[in-house]
Amino acid sequence: MDKKNRNQKVDYLSTRSTYNAKTIDFSKINKEKIEDYIELMKEHQMNCVKDGNFIEAELAKQRVIQLKKIAEKKNFKEAQNRQKSDTNKLKNSHNQELRKYNKEFENKFNNEMNKLEEMINELKIRQENELQDYIDTFDKNYPTQIKPSNVFLDLQRQLDYYVKNEDYPNAHLTQIELEEAIKRDKKNYEDEKEKKVEKEISLLRFRQQNEMKAMELKIENHKNALLREQQMKINEINLRYKNKLRDLERKQKSEREAYERIINNIGLNKTTRPLTAKNTSRSMPKNIK
Repeated sequence: MDKKNRNQKVDYLSTRSTYNAKTIDFSKINKEKIEDYIELMKEHQMNCVKDGNFIEAELAKQRVIQLKKIAEKKNFKEAQNRQKSDTNKLKNSHNQELRKYNKEFENKFNNEMNKLEEMINELKIRQENELQDYIDTFDKNYPTQIKPSNVFLDLQRQLDYYVKNEDYPNAHLTQIELEEAIKRDKKNYEDEKEKKVEKEISLLRFRQQNEMKAMELKIENHKNALLREQQMKINEINLRYKNKLRDLERKQKSEREAYERIINNIGLNKTTRPLTAKNTSRSMPKNIK
């Protein structure tokens, strides 16, 4: 700043009318410019003191105090904006961490569920094959020849007797009874076979059901373990965020209080008024002679 502009700036800032009217809106001036004003006013204050113009020096001093408060309030405002930005950054970082973890967990959970579903399907297929193999084996090993009943054997002997004695009418009647006995024996054979296979299949299915229940319980426990793991991780993330937020808010509060102290203390470091002839007798301790 050249000397002419510098003097004009000092004159403009130091006049009483300008000070009272507050024609300059310092809230719209950047901090660097205000610092220039402060340096100018300090220089003007010192020049006024040298010239013995103490009224103007006082006005300049008050203007310096005013400008310093404006500068510190600007610093305070910037600090508040920065604190708000820091808080938002921390919150956004926390939300981003949660989203990232939840996405990773979702992929992991879905993969685990797909694997478990495959295990269930494999178990179902194995059990179906096991059942079919059992039925095939049972049919293969089950006796194919029907064991004749006592009724059948008695009728067979009677038929042989009638044929031997050429008693064909009774042989015919016995033959009819023998055919009915064969049908009954065959039915009894099939019923007995069906009962046995149903009993064995029932036992097999009972074992398979228990096996399936054990598998489902294992899957449910694994699913719950994954969900507990998720909740624990989320709690850990939230706790870490709360601790960081608490520490940040504590630091921000200390910073705000420091700015408030600075602003409130500007201009308070005044020297006490020197003793004069008028107040010497009041100020001096009575025991001093």
